[in-house]
Amino acid sequence: MLLMILRQMIDGGATAPGLLAGLSHPALHRALVAMHDAPDRSWRVEDLASVAGMSRSQFMASFRQTVGTTPSAYLTGVASYARASRTGQRGKVKAVAQRVGLGSASAFSRAYLRAFGCPPIAMRQC
Repeated sequence: MLLMILRQMIDGGATAPGLLAGLSHPALHRALVAMHDAPDRSWRVEDLASVAGMSRSQFMASFRQTVGTTPSAYLTGVASYARASRTGQRGKVKAVAQRVGLGSASAFSRAYLRAFGCPPIAMRQC
């Protein structure tokens, strides 16, 4: 039921900036998936724009508007979250989750699980 409600919100454009809005974007979701697949990679904006199939300037503007932060800040949060999850530092995970647009570590974990099929703590095994 919850997934149906979320899907209706996404389809209706009722999503506030954040991870869910980014994952529902037709191009940005590819860059978000790539960042989550390789959070420790030294991503350049040009690489992410290419993954999304957009120009650098179009990617930067769309990412900021849709996700609510810059790609660099988002990637820093994802990498920090991955490290905190692997080491069990839940307090840090909550702070990182809030920086990427979700209110709690559990909300981030649920969104990550829905998007990638495994919890963020197991991201290396997915």
